[in-house]
Amino acid sequence: MTTTEGMDTSQAPTACNSAKRSAWRSIAVAALVAVATAFCFTSGTQAQAVSASRTLVVAVPDDPEGLDPLRTYTFGREISSNVYSTLVTSKVDLAKNTFLSDELIGDLAESWQIAPDRSSITFKLRAGATFADGSPVTAEDVVYSFERMLALRGFQSNAGGEFSRDQYELVDARTARIKFGPAGSQTAMTRWSLMNWWMGMSAIVSKKHVTSRSTTDDPWGIRFMQRNPMGSGPYIVESWTPGESIILRARENYWGDVKPHYNRIEYRIVPDAEARMLLLRSGRVDIVYYPSPHQLRGIENDPALKVVSVPASQEVVAMRMDITKPPFDDEKIREAIIKAVPYDAIIQQTIFGYGTRIKAPIGKDGHGYKEFPLYETDMKAAKDLVAASKYAGNVPSFTLVIPTRFPQRVAAAVLIQAALAEIGIDMQIRQLPYTAYWDRCQKEKYPINIHTMQPFFNDSVYWAYWMFHSQSPTNCTSFNNATLDEATKRSFVVPVEDVATNSALQKTVFDDILVGQKVMTPLYQDHWNVVAKKDITGFVYWPWLSLEYAYLRPVAR
Repeated sequence: MTTTEGMDTSQAPTACNSAKRSAWRSIAVAALVAVATAFCFTSGTQAQAVSASRTLVVAVPDDPEGLDPLRTYTFGREISSNVYSTLVTSKVDLAKNTFLSDELIGDLAESWQIAPDRSSITFKLRAGATFADGSPVTAEDVVYSFERMLALRGFQSNAGGEFSRDQYELVDARTARIKFGPAGSQTAMTRWSLMNWWMGMSAIVSKKHVTSRSTTDDPWGIRFMQRNPMGSGPYIVESWTPGESIILRARENYWGDVKPHYNRIEYRIVPDAEARMLLLRSGRVDIVYYPSPHQLRGIENDPALKVVSVPASQEVVAMRMDITKPPFDDEKIREAIIKAVPYDAIIQQTIFGYGTRIKAPIGKDGHGYKEFPLYETDMKAAKDLVAASKYAGNVPSFTLVIPTRFPQRVAAAVLIQAALAEIGIDMQIRQLPYTAYWDRCQKEKYPINIHTMQPFFNDSVYWAYWMFHSQSPTNCTSFNNATLDEATKRSFVVPVEDVATNSALQKTVFDDILVGQKVMTPLYQDHWNVVAKKDITGFVYWPWLSLEYAYLRPVAR
């Protein structure tokens, strides 16, 4: 795989390649060049020939953090989900552009068996499944992948009741088993034990491929895997030129049931949202990611384009506050901020209807959704709360950091900033590239931030586990509450059909803590939005917000 600073070294440098590099590195120039001239593609063909070569060109805002499925959190997950396979997957509803999480089917697993006493799950591998290098996928690779995920993303493994490598058993060349403890124990099987191996990050890796480049200081081969993915999925990474492009190529020997139609996916790195849309309208790209919401208006009337917009289950965009840091250590200030947020204006002016207004930290399609009066704009109440706080007349200024990838969140922050100024609170806004934003979240945390996460399951308590559990890597505001920690972990072992217990846990987490202590405010339930040419179909929303290209097809004529 090429990761040079120039183009693929297998290509001789040409005037076309040089012009292309310059154009893409300067986004303003790229947009003008795309409209005014024929665009040079890696294949040397003109834009009009894209469909003939069964190539899709996709404009994305930036490079992924890396390509190791356990070490990428955003767009890199999409690449992983196309390069790797998981043990199980789900059926899809193409008419609704979404997955069916309650209808799991085998992917690498031909079958699986849950022991009657829930002491184990045994996976039988499909015969003929291979990695991209032609080697068979074996149960040894599966057990190694179990162990690697436990080591690198133990927080996720723990959600499935996996805490020790001793729980993994290599039965034979095509059979692997996960063993669980008795009900009530830490290692008991949970409601997520099977679904954990459906998620994009739960990719099965080649033990030989990883260990061939592991080192004593990097025993799980993270550095190597970040740039050298090799899975059993329908695509391989042909090249990655940072800041410019990533090329995926369909495998000729792919064993799976859904065969790719498009044999080449060309990601183009275009940081500017306007430039991405301009390239789409000019026909130079086929799909645009992360469109700014104002760009979506009017697309429905464009005969050549369409918006695929699907409500993202439990994708609650929330503003969280570190309740130990001034001025958020005063509950009256926290409530004042919550009451000052212009919720309706955010819906109307920043996401333009491509999101859902909610009055709870729970998605509208989630169990137990109910509206809380707390999440209503009331400027008078907000002013009174500030006046009654210990910071009355001298509220410390603070800074809200927003990743540049989400312009709608930046716009929401501007509206919130103006509203807070009206009640005597000074909030500054700082924008960071997503990778820098995420790196700080992991190391330094934030006193206040706007964030969400892509919950792999439509479960509000599971969302709270990732957003607010004291040990969660996505808890960016250092929230620490032992009762919430215990309740979210306990929910994993409660059967879905036990409505009473689940409702009680949900009340503890939301009514008593997150809402009751005014820890956060839900701005809206996000939608998964993609803009594409109208003649492409097969878009499926997955909970990790990735697009699986094997499903895409040209519209039948």
